[in-house]
Amino acid sequence: MPLPTDTRVTRAQIVGAARAYVGSVYVHNGRVRGAGIDCAGLLCLMGDDLNLPYKDIGVYPRAPDGHSFEKMCDGNMHAIPVAEAGMGDVLGFWYAKRNLFTHVGVATPLGMVHTYANGGVCVEGSLGKFWEKRLMLAWRFPGVVEADGPIPYYPPEDLIVPPWAKEGCCG
Repeated sequence: MPLPTDTRVTRAQIVGAARAYVGSVYVHNGRVRGAGIDCAGLLCLMGDDLNLPYKDIGVYPRAPDGHSFEKMCDGNMHAIPVAEAGMGDVLGFWYAKRNLFTHVGVATPLGMVHTYANGGVCVEGSLGKFWEKRLMLAWRFPGVVEADGPIPYYPPEDLIVPPWAKEGCCG
């Protein structure tokens, strides 16, 4: 059960909070603004930025077991069907081992914001076939207010657009 919150947050605020970390250096177990973050750290810092209560899982190995990571997400957000994920929702992926959840990103009009070791920095970009085939779980932050107007959508021509990313979406 997610932590209780009286905070109301729009999808645009969530996407904006995620985008604020684009360019941050990847550091395993990183939770320090300006000094480095990992994908779980992105969620923790975003929760802090948005005044949402968020419990961290603490230190974990470079190859997490997936179960503690999933427990962290389930304890902080509402699990939703992947097909219902929209802007500002958290997407869960398997990475090295098929069907073992070990990575998260935040859905945006361009795809997602995420950070991982191979990328070296926090980026916003298309899911592409690599991430699309690894998408397995989704969550929504508590207190999301649905009607906040469209989030700007300016895809490059070669972008593979995820199903939820349509011009004028997110209302």
